[in-house]
Amino acid sequence: MKPHAAWPMLMALLGGVVGGALVQSVADGPWAGAEPAAGSVVTAGEFRLVGQDGVTRGQLFLWDGRRPMLVLGDAHCRMRVTLGLSEQDGHPSMVLYDEDCRRRAALDLIPDGQPELTFRDEGDIPRARLHLLKDGSPVLRLFDPNGRTLWTAAR
Repeated sequence: MKPHAAWPMLMALLGGVVGGALVQSVADGPWAGAEPAAGSVVTAGEFRLVGQDGVTRGQLFLWDGRRPMLVLGDAHCRMRVTLGLSEQDGHPSMVLYDEDCRRRAALDLIPDGQPELTFRDEGDIPRARLHLLKDGSPVLRLFDPNGRTLWTAAR
């Protein structure tokens, strides 16, 4: 390489090194970047997930200002899944809704702290329920169309 051709390359290399160092020192400042500092808290009364069509598809809020609730919906139903704490005693509950927005299945911890799974018909009548007793024994109960017990099996 000819000596007069090496100078522009050397200057470009030196400029790149110095420029990179300057950018790095500036970018390390507390104001650079979009990521919040670790431990940041966002406070709000409600969060909404809204689709491109403007329809709310998800909400995280406090029901009655006290109980946290997560609601997920679709284009047809505002609620397809809810996850929250019950109004009566604050126990956790997850409810599934069908495509016609009807409550069909629920998984709860009942007041004694035991799990319970309930299936409902299209009229919102419980038709089958499985839960555990405090000793861990399962109980299965089937109901007629009016919600009256047809059959119970316990162990």
